[in-house]
Amino acid sequence: MVQWQLCTPENLMYSGFGRPFPRHGLQLLFWFSNQCLVSDCQPENGNFGFHLFGNMEDLCPPSLLSFQVTYFEVGNLSTETYPASANLPAYVRENYRSGVRSNNSNIDRIIIGYRVRTRVVEAVYITEHDPAAFGRFRFDRTFEISCELIQALQNPQLDLTGFLIQMGYYSAHTNTGEFTAHSLQVRGLVEHEC
Repeated sequence: MVQWQLCTPENLMYSGFGRPFPRHGLQLLFWFSNQCLVSDCQPENGNFGFHLFGNMEDLCPPSLLSFQVTYFEVGNLSTETYPASANLPAYVRENYRSGVRSNNSNIDRIIIGYRVRTRVVEAVYITEHDPAAFGRFRFDRTFEISCELIQALQNPQLDLTGFLIQMGYYSAHTNTGEFTAHSLQVRGLVEHEC
């Protein structure tokens, strides 16, 4: 289950999510924050490759389910599996190579807790597939995204290129986020809420 919430761009950078190249998670999160959340992308209709997330691994809190919240996942770039993912912006899809599993260009995902009736996003999570366990997500690489971090990503002065540079996406020696609980606390990430 999610234990850490990312509250600032620095928290996101230290988490290692979406890096290094050719991963797409940072681009996906930027799109989600700036386009999907503000335009009501209606995940229940399968837009952009959104699909139900069963939470079989208890990756996300089951308590939200009792509040009529449904989990949806987005970020699988395979148009064979999710044809509507072709509608994601080119900057999210540009590094994806179909059929090439070893380059990590399709491991990042966003999971949202969503009230279908009212179209309200209750929670946002980022995660990545575990290459050692086909189809499963890594518990230790799953984070909740705070409203404050979403707002920071929506800053009109922040463009995608600036964001990727700030996150160290293009750096040859980026930190890939292999942290212990102690190092996460030292870097300012907090357990559960900001």
